[in-house]
Amino acid sequence: MRKRIWFYILLSIVMAGQLLISDGSELRAEAAEISEIEQDQPVSILFIGNSLTYYRAKGKPNYFLDYFEKLSKAGGHEVSISRVTRSGQKLKNFADPDHKDGKKVYQAIASKKWDYVVLQENTNYAVGYNSTFQKAAKKLAEAIYANNPETTIVYNCTWAFENGGRVNGRRYSYKSMQKQMNANYQQAALATDGMISWAGSAFYNCRREHPGLKLYVSDQNHPSRYGAYLSACSMYSTIFDESPHKLGYYSVCGKNKGRYLQKIAAKVNL
Repeated sequence: MRKRIWFYILLSIVMAGQLLISDGSELRAEAAEISEIEQDQPVSILFIGNSLTYYRAKGKPNYFLDYFEKLSKAGGHEVSISRVTRSGQKLKNFADPDHKDGKKVYQAIASKKWDYVVLQENTNYAVGYNSTFQKAAKKLAEAIYANNPETTIVYNCTWAFENGGRVNGRRYSYKSMQKQMNANYQQAALATDGMISWAGSAFYNCRREHPGLKLYVSDQNHPSRYGAYLSACSMYSTIFDESPHKLGYYSVCGKNKGRYLQKIAAKVNL
C-alpha cells in the first residue's frame, strides 16, 4: 500500500510540475489497512502466578494453560501465551523489582505491549494477607499500564482449599474461605480497573451441584484435570466474553462432563 501511495504522489508531481498536497485520504486508507492487519495478530497474554497457574503432573503438559490455549483455538481465537510463575510465589515478590522473580516479571511486562496480563495471588495471601495483596496488585498494575495503557488486567480468582484451613491465625471453612478470597480479589480489581476470572466461584457452584466430580488432587489445593479444565473455561469466558459451551474441546473430561463444566464457567463469568 505504501509503495502505491508514493508512486501516485511522484506521478502527480511529474504531471503537475508542483508538489502534491494530500488531503489525507490515502493515509487514512493505509491506517485502516494496518489496523485490519493488527486485528489478525494473536491475542497476547502474560500469566503471572504460582503453581495454580502452571500446575501439571509429572511428565504431563501444563493443564490450565494447555487447556486454555486449546479452548481458544477451538473458539477461533489465536493466542500467544507467556508466563512468569513459581510454585508458592506471592504477588508481593513478583511486584518487588529487587526480587529475582520480580525482575523477571518487570522484564516480561516491558517486553511487549500485552493485550492481557493475568495476575494470580498465593491462596493464603489472597485470603488472610489482604493488605499485602492489594499493595502488590496496585504496584504491578502501575507497571502494566505504564508499559501499555490499553492492556487489560485480569485477576485469576482461584479456589479455596478443599476443606478450608487456617490462614494467618484464623480458621476458615471452605465456604468462608472462598467468600473472603472473592471479596479481596474484587477489591484489587476495582482499585486497578481490572477484570476477574471467577474460577473459585465456578468450583463452588460445581461442588454444590455435582459433589461427585473431583476438582482437586490429593493435596486438597491443586486442581485435578477437571478442576484445571473448569479454570480454563472460566478464563476463556472472561477474556473472550463468550461462552465456551459446545466448543468441542473437552480435554480428558469427555463430552458430557466437559459441556457441564463449560456451562458452569459461562454462568459464573458471563
